[in-house]
Amino acid sequence: MAKKRTWNVDTNLKIVIGGIEIGAVAVTGKIEYVPSETEGKTAK
Repeated sequence: MAKKRTWNVDTNLKIVIGGIEIGAVAVTGKIEYVPSETEGKTAK
């Protein structure tokens, strides 16, 4: 069984143009990645 990787994300991005903040984006959550069984193996 493939080993999964998990990243927890919690960030705030400010959008600033010319020294004036025009908005912000907040990102929170979890990203999970499960590689396929063939990934990482070399072809013969």
